[in-house]
Amino acid sequence: MAAPSLLALVLAYGFIVWNANKGFDITDESFYLLNIFYPNRNIGAVSEFGQYLGLFSDFYPHNVPFLRIFGVAFILCVSVYYSIFASRYLSSQFLIRTLLIIAFAISTLSIFRFWLITPSYNTFVLAGAMIVAASVIRSINRAGLLGEEIRIADALAIGGVLVAIGRPTSAIAVGGVAGLWIACVCPYRQTLRIGVAAVCVFILLFLLHAAFLGGGVEPFLTRVNFAKDLAATLDAGHTFGDAIGRVLTALRDVPGQMFSTPSLAGALVTLIVFFIGWPPRLHLNEKRMAQSCVAGVAALVAVTAYSTHVVQAVSSWGNLGVRLVLLLLGQFLFFKLAARLNGETFPKSNPEVANSSPVITALALASIALVAPFGGTGVMIGNSGTAFPLYVGSALFLAMAIIPPARWLLRVSVIYLLAFLPVLFLFYVSMMPYRLPESMSHQTNPITLAGSDSPILVDGATANWVNALRSGALEHGWSEGTPLIDMTGATPGAALVLGANAPVTPWIVGGYKGSKSFAASVLAAAGSEILKDAWILTAPTGAAKNDEAVLSEAGLDFPSGYEIAAEVTTGYRKEKQLLWKPVRKND
Repeated sequence: MAAPSLLALVLAYGFIVWNANKGFDITDESFYLLNIFYPNRNIGAVSEFGQYLGLFSDFYPHNVPFLRIFGVAFILCVSVYYSIFASRYLSSQFLIRTLLIIAFAISTLSIFRFWLITPSYNTFVLAGAMIVAASVIRSINRAGLLGEEIRIADALAIGGVLVAIGRPTSAIAVGGVAGLWIACVCPYRQTLRIGVAAVCVFILLFLLHAAFLGGGVEPFLTRVNFAKDLAATLDAGHTFGDAIGRVLTALRDVPGQMFSTPSLAGALVTLIVFFIGWPPRLHLNEKRMAQSCVAGVAALVAVTAYSTHVVQAVSSWGNLGVRLVLLLLGQFLFFKLAARLNGETFPKSNPEVANSSPVITALALASIALVAPFGGTGVMIGNSGTAFPLYVGSALFLAMAIIPPARWLLRVSVIYLLAFLPVLFLFYVSMMPYRLPESMSHQTNPITLAGSDSPILVDGATANWVNALRSGALEHGWSEGTPLIDMTGATPGAALVLGANAPVTPWIVGGYKGSKSFAASVLAAAGSEILKDAWILTAPTGAAKNDEAVLSEAGLDFPSGYEIAAEVTTGYRKEKQLLWKPVRKND
């Protein structure tokens, strides 16, 4: 019975590893790689994932296939850790537990839903969220012994640090929501012991990180504050009216987004199972459990709409604190609403939480998954699809509570359904990969990145862009390490191909209201000594191009003080780009 799921696991991960040397995204993936290959150059990023992945990439410098395989192995190992603890409280049957572990491992494939298999901050956020979720599962269902509390606190801290490495704002939200659920379920003193221990371990790990990889605590904090202020400029220029308009527009689109998002597949599957799988005659406690499950799904839909469309829209003000307060308030009300709909409260005095633990665990996992993207760009519910393993855990806790152990075939069917959804989606996105002009089967043209001897296979359009950009630059005297100001707003891959020094940040992001201020801040931070020698990449008709007026405002004689070194066309967006070389020093 477990053989098909095990075969699916091997085939899915084998498919990713087999294609690890294929495809090259000149936008997001290139940004990740620049952070990893040149972590000390990027002083404009709050995320620290490049510092750690750079340590491993040093074994095979600038080897993209190795880095991708390492990221896949890392996330697979963390998913096994999460699945072991989750399956322990789902079933006592060996076969079911085996299937559950395999299903959780397969569900982690959701992080590759855009075929971005290069590890990034999303990898750390998912890994940390799964470790935090495992700790919450243990605290809700079992915590009681001092040794167990310490292990839970240690895991919470480690998971929190991993999330913070990926996205600090996510760590605040995930930690806050996890703490909220533990506080609502566990006794006061037990919650206090777990919380104090977790905070102490987190601070210790943070100090070690700042001391050894951040150049010291004070320089690390200075750099983080600079990066935070720099990122805030991207969201500048909005008004209160803009925020209200975004809320109203987003709420109008709630029904379509809620039920077209793969993240809520778990909740929908649970409802389907409830209607087709429940015995016709119910005892009183079974009716209460069924009501609890349906109420939990309804409350989850409500809090998802609230968190996604109300809290997220507050980002227009750039006020992270207000968003966090609204988010935690919504989660707290979510808990109270679920308790009221269930017709009972979840007392703090009972650490075992009796028959309510499956429902509470399911709601807690869904809550953590929902808030994991907090602080990022885009809509939270869409981005939370990366945390699909937590949604799967939520659905399985409800399904295993609803379906009696005697109906093992129905239990197995639900597990297989949740396991095969990511596999099918993985093969689908391989035919339509994120921001690649062709499917993975058309990635047949070898290229190499600057400083690497390991070839990557790409499509013809991308290969032409890479070769034309590199040859044009070399013909005009380009040398690796030369500064490059990318004003296209969307192709940090150019700096990766040329081996350029992208000052301050690998990506001068375009297309936002605050993009002009962001670009001006980057140029000001770079300094005149770097700018006067920098080459410039522009996209005259680019959809996300930055305002070139900031170049003149920074003291550069553009374009009269430059000559065109290369004219290229990208495969993605088919965008015409110009590479400019300074012909005289800028004063």
